[in-house]
Amino acid sequence: MKANFFELGGHSLKAIMLAIAFLCWAANQRWPGLRRATLLNDIAIALFVLDVLLVMMGWPAASSDESLAKTHVEQGDKPSDHAQPN
Repeated sequence: MKANFFELGGHSLKAIMLAIAFLCWAANQRWPGLRRATLLNDIAIALFVLDVLLVMMGWPAASSDESLAKTHVEQGDKPSDHAQPN
């Protein structure tokens, strides 16, 4: 089973993007008098907004690992009796 680069590296790319965003934000907080502090803050905000956009678009695809999903239901399974309304 082959997976393309974006399927394998998507989570890593997002982690790197968020790390850069936090570093830009931290630099802005640490050195507010720096001439480029506003630019660093703008870069951080843009990367955080991009992350939210990617989440809304569903990229990268969520893991299909059953241990991560409490509501995972196999085809043919029926809901338990306690889940049905009375």
